[in-house]
Amino acid sequence: TSMIFGTNGSVGDTPKFVDESRTGLFGTTLLTKNVIASIDPAAPTTAILTSVVSKTEGNGNSLNEIALKMRNGDLYSMITFPDLNKTSSMQLTFNWSISFL
Repeated sequence: TSMIFGTNGSVGDTPKFVDESRTGLFGTTLLTKNVIASIDPAAPTTAILTSVVSKTEGNGNSLNEIALKMRNGDLYSMITFPDLNKTSSMQLTFNWSISFL
């Protein structure tokens, strides 16, 4: 139902390792954004989940972790990445693809 964004997913611009037992972000949730779901027309077994962080959201923070949050509050998946220093000059669109076989 949403993507949650955090600022504690890296140390010195090196992403932290996410193991399968992880149940939350490494830090507090900075932003919670709704997800728009669609099916990839070229691959009908692939769902694309999209969230947008607008120019007015998260400014002055280093985004470096994202998780997919299910309706029941559990996290489905999580990723960390090098710091992305968010400013008001950028709008970020995140597409997360999940394939079902």
